[in-house]
Amino acid sequence: MADLAEVTDGFDPDSLINRYNGEPAVSLKVIKVPGGSSVSVVEGIKSIVAELGKDPGFIGTLSLFNDSTVQIASSLSVLAVNAGIGLALLFIILNLFIGLRNAAMTALGIPVSFALTFIVLDYFGETINTNTLFGLVLVLGLIVDHAIVVIENAYRLRLEGYSRENAAIIGTDQVVWPIVAATATTVAAFLPLMIIPGTIGKFLRVIPLTVTIALIVSTAEALIILPSHFADWGKKREIQEGAKERGAWFNKVRDAYSQILSGLYRFKGIVLVLALVITAGVFFLVSMLETDLFSAEDFSYFTIDIQTPNGSAIEATESVVKEFEKILFSEEYKGEIASISASVGSSTSSVTGNASNLAEITVDLYEQDEGRVRSIDAIIEDVRRQTFYISGVDEVFFRKAQNGPPSSAPVAYRLSGDDYDELIAASSMLKSYLEDYPELNTVETDYQTGSPELQISLNAERASALGIDASTLGSFIRARYEGIEAGVFFDNNIEIPVVITTDLEGRDSYTGLEQSIIPTSDGRLVPFSSVAKIDLTTSYGSIRRTDGSREIQVTAFTSDGVDTGKVDTWVASYWENSLQDRYPGVTFSAGGDFSEFNSLLMDILRVFLLGIFLIYLILGAQFNSYTQPMLILLSVPFAFVGVVLFLFISNTPFSTTVMYAAVALAGIAVNDAIVLISFINELRASGMSISMAIREGSKKRLRPILLTSLTTIGGLLPTAIGIGGVSVVWGPMASTIMFGLLFSTLSALFIIPLLYGLLYDRKQGKKGGAL
Repeated sequence: MADLAEVTDGFDPDSLINRYNGEPAVSLKVIKVPGGSSVSVVEGIKSIVAELGKDPGFIGTLSLFNDSTVQIASSLSVLAVNAGIGLALLFIILNLFIGLRNAAMTALGIPVSFALTFIVLDYFGETINTNTLFGLVLVLGLIVDHAIVVIENAYRLRLEGYSRENAAIIGTDQVVWPIVAATATTVAAFLPLMIIPGTIGKFLRVIPLTVTIALIVSTAEALIILPSHFADWGKKREIQEGAKERGAWFNKVRDAYSQILSGLYRFKGIVLVLALVITAGVFFLVSMLETDLFSAEDFSYFTIDIQTPNGSAIEATESVVKEFEKILFSEEYKGEIASISASVGSSTSSVTGNASNLAEITVDLYEQDEGRVRSIDAIIEDVRRQTFYISGVDEVFFRKAQNGPPSSAPVAYRLSGDDYDELIAASSMLKSYLEDYPELNTVETDYQTGSPELQISLNAERASALGIDASTLGSFIRARYEGIEAGVFFDNNIEIPVVITTDLEGRDSYTGLEQSIIPTSDGRLVPFSSVAKIDLTTSYGSIRRTDGSREIQVTAFTSDGVDTGKVDTWVASYWENSLQDRYPGVTFSAGGDFSEFNSLLMDILRVFLLGIFLIYLILGAQFNSYTQPMLILLSVPFAFVGVVLFLFISNTPFSTTVMYAAVALAGIAVNDAIVLISFINELRASGMSISMAIREGSKKRLRPILLTSLTTIGGLLPTAIGIGGVSVVWGPMASTIMFGLLFSTLSALFIIPLLYGLLYDRKQGKKGGAL
């Protein structure tokens, strides 16, 4: 197991007391390193624990504590179950529209594409985790889109009387370039997401990589392997032109769509203006949306960081920990708290790490499927209330562990300047202000006070008159407490120093030092208090510098549903009105979630614009036109209408993952419009009028447009609504793409044909002509 994990001993008898469920304990922390599976590491540890427990010479108990792989396995299970349900829904939809044989051929591309994707991901050193699995869930509906277009077009030609071989060849040839363009545009939207900077960008980077690989592989499968399957599979039988197709019920849907489109075409100008007004109105709702940097699943444990007054003995800190343990072991938390581990003398959240006044309690909770009813937040709030009146505590911080990328506190403020005492005072005032807000908790600063110390100040003028300087004073103090080395003597060739020390009463008290006498070089005896004074102070535990200036950061966590943007506004106003004039040498700046969100928003916006530019270049090369790519790209804002409405109606926060999904949606939303306009252009090239080409092209592409959208929505639906388990990270991403795709499909079916007619069918446009 050495190549899978790094094992560190957490026992230090000189400065640390470890406790597990109230009893002394030795802790071993296991940290996975690259090259192994977390789950396999834990399974190996469990087997070792089981073997050690059987040893009759072992006294005590062995426990596996704080197993984070439980949440990892749960997340993987949720995504895997949702992927399976999505695959079943996808097959049902395909069977309903194009029959069992064609559905089976289309669905066969999914395991082939996934297998090749796994091979490529392994080549790049990626592993199976929640990110790669969500990338596969996301692409589940997309990888059959191209197969659907090929199968549907070949199936349509087959019904018109073509042989299987000719239908496969001609059908594939008609859509090959639109499919390549659609893949290229989707990749152009996803791939730039890999360059988003920062921790969250690195955390999500594997998703666009997974999607890109799967799309390229599925495109090759749809254009090379699938036509051969269509030509060779099944019984050889002839189909007469005009034969009744499978899913003939769809003819009624197609006729109804054609009539609606014809009616709207007469008033296309009014319809388009109305659509533009509705779009603008929906975008005004963006300012009303809540924001959240990154929603992540909670691990089933939390920590309590305890600080007793500086200089407290480790025994005093341990007695405080025992008071906390009494409450945590009470009957009130039976069935909720599984185990408790305490470290007295250290804290992982502290800058200093180890100190006798620090302690950390890790509270491991039962999983919700093990009978726990209350949420982690509710339990933390109850423990906070129960332990509020424990005496001997300087500060207590409750921290909830979360899955996902590491991030700063939701609320954070930076105070910088040159005068450290002024920074300490300003940060203390700001901390007190934040503690008055009930919506905020765990308010703290990163300033660490040091140990108590004696500062000795020499009165230079008086000391100089008495013949004493700083060197003489320092030598006297060192001699008083450490002694003077008078020489050495040898004992069996071992050099032993001879040190002369004082044996005066009060040597351990600084009051005795003030009353001592300093001998001078000329033989005089000078009272210590006449040339120096002693002040009892506290040193700086640490000094943090940023950009050349000293800095202290004040941070706080928020209750659920609190808008950090509003908190920043309140705090900035308080600083300007109350503290800015009092501390003129201090510079105030806001950080935390709101600042990170704005910074990340600009990064994602740059990536989005890059993706749109690449999509335009690809479409321009495909259609050899400047206007038609712009026409296709109009699907993107209409897709965003669906995103905004979903966030507003469901009260889902506008988060990093939602933005991420929205950018990815830009590449998906244009796929239907690409194939539609490509067909309209072909019909126009064959001599058909513009209005007739729009009507026939829209009718012929109705089924593949609906199929590609429904399969993508069907693949994401289980994850979005949590059929196989709810995910606070992947659920909003799936819902964002679903609702965006729903509105982009409506734009492809109605807005794009109407706008195409408005731009190119000018004669009929002036007359208000119909299809």
